[in-house]
Amino acid sequence: MESLIVYNLPFLNLQDSKEIVLGRFEQAQCDWLAVIDQERFLGMVSLKVLCELDFNAIDELSYTFMPDSISSETHWFNYGLGFKKLQVSVAAVVTKEGRFVGYVFEKDFITATASLSLFEQDGIVIEVKMAQLDFSLTRLITIFEQTQQQILGLVTWEWDREMNVLIKIAPNPIQDTLAGLRRFGFEITFIEGEDLFASILKDNAAYLDTYLNI
Repeated sequence: MESLIVYNLPFLNLQDSKEIVLGRFEQAQCDWLAVIDQERFLGMVSLKVLCELDFNAIDELSYTFMPDSISSETHWFNYGLGFKKLQVSVAAVVTKEGRFVGYVFEKDFITATASLSLFEQDGIVIEVKMAQLDFSLTRLITIFEQTQQQILGLVTWEWDREMNVLIKIAPNPIQDTLAGLRRFGFEITFIEGEDLFASILKDNAAYLDTYLNI
């Protein structure tokens, strides 16, 4: 999903005047832009909000910054979870240290995943991998069936002599399933919701709180 990140759109600096800010929004042709302080992401700001307020520099409006973002290290499936949580059409992508990387647009993510039935029903997504020589799709499906899981869809792909499988199941308890996968040598690389997303949001919010209190 790195190919979805847009690197060439402008961002805002704390010292930017209203004229500069509005000019960058016009250049970007989108409703939200990131505010950056020495490469550190402070938050996203809305064009609609800025047009309703008078200010000399954008740092006067720090209380309007939305500190939420998507981690550059998050699993690609969590892009969708991020957009669902943020309710915006464009999100900032940041590193775990809080450095701004670029933007990702919801429409690009939807286009990239439109063919995946995994997104059509509610459920839990699990990703596993195993060396190709040891991998058995039949064994994998049997583990889910024996632990009373309903498989809603799956995607498989090969990468660096490994077989990767992304599986969506009905929203049932998964402890026995995870234990079975590990017992038969499958490496669990992703479980929906268990990612850096929440901690990244918490860290960014804490940084913005510190900035506001200076």
